[in-house]
Amino acid sequence: MTSSPHPGLVLRRDFLVPRGLSQADLARSMDVPPQSLNAVVRGRRAVSVPMARKLGQALGTTPEYWLDLQRDHDLHGEPDELGQAG
Repeated sequence: MTSSPHPGLVLRRDFLVPRGLSQADLARSMDVPPQSLNAVVRGRRAVSVPMARKLGQALGTTPEYWLDLQRDHDLHGEPDELGQAG
């Protein structure tokens, strides 16, 4: 069975880095506290429905994209994939 990455890893790898976008800039555009976005990026917080909506709007995806990533990670992810337990 293949493990599924945390949505924060996908956010960093597939959106922030390629676009040269900082977490602070994205948080500001989403109108969320930078700490909240950072917790997602670091894999310490799950993507909630409100966060998924804001990510979708800010990044041109759908909320379902982020919620599907979170669901797949919850079912098949490895808790220490980002170097952190649980």
